[in-house]
Amino acid sequence: MSDETSSPFAKVDLFARMGEQTLAGLDALGEDVEYAAGEHIVDQGIALGDDVPILHVITEGEAKVQINGEDRVSMYPDDYFGEIALFDHATPTATIIAGPDGLRARTLGRSAGFAALLGNQSFSEKLVLAFCARLRDLQLYDVAWVSLWGHVPVRGFEGRVAE
Repeated sequence: MSDETSSPFAKVDLFARMGEQTLAGLDALGEDVEYAAGEHIVDQGIALGDDVPILHVITEGEAKVQINGEDRVSMYPDDYFGEIALFDHATPTATIIAGPDGLRARTLGRSAGFAALLGNQSFSEKLVLAFCARLRDLQLYDVAWVSLWGHVPVRGFEGRVAE
């Protein structure tokens, strides 16, 4: 993958092994979405439908992450959330709220096109390798427990928040 790609999805670790053509295909399935200041993008424990944006790559603005009503971290351009929910359909384990100036993001949902990509052996193999790399990385950060299909609680992890 070239660093010159214009697809925001290139920032998502699960897609890091994808080639330019695949990233362009993901980008074609995505859409740009804007949220007003203070708008709830995702609510902890509230199921997401198949017709809503799931993965969000922040392109402008800021997002606040809350877990059980407590502020945890802020996210900024090139940060992302919702990548695991594309696959497992579990309810969100955090609330994400647009920052004081609102938020813009490139988003991806569970569309028919995305489902078709999952059926592609090369795409799926690269996703499995990316999940494995993520699990190996998490082992370096004193992981309390790891569940590939759920929230991954990590103490002292300074990286991205897994929804």
